[in-house]
Amino acid sequence: MEHFGVVPGAINTVIAVSIGGVVPLLLKRFKQDPAAVSGALLTTITDMAGFFLVLSFATLIKPLLLCDSTSA
Repeated sequence: MEHFGVVPGAINTVIAVSIGGVVPLLLKRFKQDPAAVSGALLTTITDMAGFFLVLSFATLIKPLLLCDSTSA
């Protein structure tokens, strides 16, 4: 059970790497300075995705973590 935190962490890393590569390219295409904007934008999106992933994953595994005391 102690390895369940690896799954949302790995997914969040993939999202961060993908967004980290795409956001500067999009900003450059729209004639914006990627260095000025992408840091804050990337941090915000990555934090939101990580928070969502951890809570979603916790909801999915919650039934596995809770024991039914009447069945013992």
